[in-house]
Amino acid sequence: MLRKLIFLLVLLFYFGTGNGQIQTNYFHGKTHYCKPADYKTVELFQLGMDALQFKKYHGASSKIFMDLIKKDSTFCDAYFMTGYILDLYKKDTLAFPFLYVADSLAQNKSIEFKLTSAMNCMKVGRVDLAKKKYEEVIENFPYSPEGYYGVALISPIFGEFEYGLKNINIALSKYSKKRKDALFLKAILLTNLKRYDEAESLFESVKSNYKDDENFKIHYSLTLLKSAEKSNDIKLKKKAEKIYNSIRDKSMIPEYFEGEFIFD
Repeated sequence: MLRKLIFLLVLLFYFGTGNGQIQTNYFHGKTHYCKPADYKTVELFQLGMDALQFKKYHGASSKIFMDLIKKDSTFCDAYFMTGYILDLYKKDTLAFPFLYVADSLAQNKSIEFKLTSAMNCMKVGRVDLAKKKYEEVIENFPYSPEGYYGVALISPIFGEFEYGLKNINIALSKYSKKRKDALFLKAILLTNLKRYDEAESLFESVKSNYKDDENFKIHYSLTLLKSAEKSNDIKLKKKAEKIYNSIRDKSMIPEYFEGEFIFD
């Protein structure tokens, strides 16, 4: 069940952000968090970054970064880009040590390293470490909404719904515009806190984006069911049941919802 929940949360993050990787000017090159003394190393790193812009050269780019690690074991940027490419090609387990070492060597200088490492940790099932990384983002980059978002995203796995709600509210206050994925996550947290009226309005606002998502169906149907029970609304109860019946894999329903879906 835990692995399925992690999988659903990773999909939610990917759907919301486009590719699950933070994109900043760092990925255009020119920036180093562990700048080496050897100018030739800097030139080779930039060559690898330039090659990365073209898919057909990703293999050559990866080789450059691996060679740079062999040349300088303290060059965090080379570790990161090696892990980044592996992660890009869904080699999550292979990417894990490179991303982790890169963040350690950078000594809290890079938000890109921390966020990418945190997301990778989630994909390989290291949720405890992912939580730690997101909390480090909050501590070292408090201006960014992404650390708060990450903590909120992972909070259902630990049953920390109040903590998650607190953080998603902070994230929403920091985003320049309302993000549907963040509102969706807030609705999920509100459902788990049994604040169904608040959750229902949020689910309605993101329905066009997430109506086919399993997480949406599970939490929205429960929200509607509980609202129907409260108001004795038979029509709303039937709507909740219809959405519940459309859930393709009911083993995805969290164990703590067991016994909640009663339509008789």
